[in-house]
Amino acid sequence: MAYYSQNQNFFAKYKIYITLFFSVVFLFRFKTFISWIKALFVPKLETIDLDLSYKGRLTNSMVDALALRLYNAMDGFGTDENTLLEVYRLLEKCDREAVVSVYNAFGTHKYSLVGEFWFVGNEMNLIEWLKAELKNSSPILKNYLSLFSKYGLF
Repeated sequence: MAYYSQNQNFFAKYKIYITLFFSVVFLFRFKTFISWIKALFVPKLETIDLDLSYKGRLTNSMVDALALRLYNAMDGFGTDENTLLEVYRLLEKCDREAVVSVYNAFGTHKYSLVGEFWFVGNEMNLIEWLKAELKNSSPILKNYLSLFSKYGLF
């Protein structure tokens, strides 16, 4: 009987902390679940073939695919630097209009240092995302910044 009352006192004393802990765990799992559902039903734009052998012109679907590929490479925990480098090499071959189109298609997204929580964070554009995800000494960041400054985006 005394053991039960001690446990009851423990839960009554720390109810707010326990509730907060399970709320954070639930929100994280809910976000992961929503990402999983989106992956099942949203068409994969990033699988579009990106053949740039024809004078560096991009179609609207290719622009959207590159913007989505950039976002997916930086979203969540960690950064896929190989994908960022691949997209940079494709953009490097393109003209100004194509680079500006990809930059505009990326738009702004919430960036959070906390991880996958969508309700915390600031709206940031592509340049700000790259600066937040990559180290200042990163050659990939330097390449992107030089490309964007070449076309007046930075």
